[in-house]
Amino acid sequence: MVAKTPDCFVIMPMSDPDGYPSGHFARIYEDIFVPAIERAHFKAVRADQVKATNLIHLDVLQKLIDAPMALCDLSTLNPNVMFELGLRQASGKPVVLVQEIGTRLIFDIAPLRYAEYRRNRIYDEVLEDQKTIGKAIAETAADRIGVNSLVQLLPFTRTLAPPRRRAAAAKRLPLRSREAHRLRQF
Repeated sequence: MVAKTPDCFVIMPMSDPDGYPSGHFARIYEDIFVPAIERAHFKAVRADQVKATNLIHLDVLQKLIDAPMALCDLSTLNPNVMFELGLRQASGKPVVLVQEIGTRLIFDIAPLRYAEYRRNRIYDEVLEDQKTIGKAIAETAADRIGVNSLVQLLPFTRTLAPPRRRAAAAKRLPLRSREAHRLRQF
């Protein structure tokens, strides 16, 4: 049996924001990210590539949590990308940060290392960017003790929900369990 190539979930804008030509990020994904990810022996996956007819948010959340590796493009400071990055970091799994050269640094994640790529996709530069990002992915995957998230530095030993919400959730849990059991009987 052939071993399945592990996924690298790509967190990036799905559409082109103002100031970028049409199809810019689709080309960044295809020309730079996919080859870099493959170079590191992972399979590139984006949420918009999942063809099942279900709620896209579920696909995103599942990939954010389950994928053994993630690549996050910070270039546009996109709020959805930042939210997904926060979820990924909270999961404690590795994520490689990348951004277009010239992207403004984000205070909360500025201490984390990132790889850069060039906007214009000149052939030789694309090859160099693929190599740089691929190396960052491979080294992050190999680093089992590295700090990949500021969340890892915090001493969380319990949920961060306020106490009354935790109590209310605990009361609902048996009810939901009974409901799920009843649904399975159909």
